[in-house]
Amino acid sequence: MQELDEERAALRQQQSELRRQAHQLQADKAAKQGHLAELSAKCRDVQLLKFGQVIDVSLLDMIGVRNRAADELRQALKHQASAGTRALAEWDAAIAAKRRELLALSRENTSALSTVTEVTRTQRDLEAAVMAGRSALWSDPLDARRAAVAERDKLVATINSRAGHLDSLLGQIAALKRKDTSVCS
Repeated sequence: MQELDEERAALRQQQSELRRQAHQLQADKAAKQGHLAELSAKCRDVQLLKFGQVIDVSLLDMIGVRNRAADELRQALKHQASAGTRALAEWDAAIAAKRRELLALSRENTSALSTVTEVTRTQRDLEAAVMAGRSALWSDPLDARRAAVAERDKLVATINSRAGHLDSLLGQIAALKRKDTSVCS
């Protein structure tokens, strides 16, 4: 309870202090407004003396602000243009680097494909040689012997046929040497 009383007393004191400050600020405000009215009257008198009329200062400020704003926009535009130019140059450099990298990789890939082609060709040649050797390696010896005997029998038959033909030719030659024409007919 005592704490609440102390808190109330502190709040009352704070409120009275705030009221004093508010009265002081209102008095300061009134003084400033009076001083501002004096300065405005002085300004109007100076304008009338200097220009012959009252000049709207807010209008002049707006014109100056517009020019400042335009200048700021121009500066911002120049800054963005230079930043854009730098970014474009960076992208161009990056694109050129990637193109060089692509060219190098394409050359490397072409070389690898040429090697694969050569290896494939060599593999086919080796497979063909192995297949040709395999038929000789894996052939049945009996079949090979039979084929050799058949070949020999064929050669013997051809030799015998030619020998018979040779004998008939020799007989004709002998008959011709005797001048016997009855054999040739």
